[in-house]
Amino acid sequence: MASIFFAALRFIPAVKSGPLPQWVYWLGMSAGLFIACFLAWKDEYKKAESFKQEMDEMYADLVLDWFKNTSSTPAFFPSQFVAEKLSLNHEKVLRGVEVLEKELKVMRNDGPAGWFYNPIAAMRYTCGVRRLIPVKTIDAGTF
Repeated sequence: MASIFFAALRFIPAVKSGPLPQWVYWLGMSAGLFIACFLAWKDEYKKAESFKQEMDEMYADLVLDWFKNTSSTPAFFPSQFVAEKLSLNHEKVLRGVEVLEKELKVMRNDGPAGWFYNPIAAMRYTCGVRRLIPVKTIDAGTF
């Protein structure tokens, strides 16, 4: 884009009576550099956001797997307790629990009581290697 812009600037003196001032070229180069840096930052930001979402899903997978193996009845758990049992950072557990709460509706934040785990809602999901996989129901007519 910059080469097209500067090529177009080269034809302006043919139409105009005098040469273009030097600041026009510096302004064009500065604007082009700014736009290129912004677009590069935007691409890297999108990659970082997708990586963060993938990591949150992995933490949610670990937390859900621990809950499924620990409790088969509805129960309250403090997130710090879960972090200690999983040997994970408390922030990582919270990131996973928030995915389970907001996207899957498997858990609920009850403030001082901790996080409420609903095993009935969790039955719809099985723990995957990198993400939570919905369990497919088997149709009785296929047998």
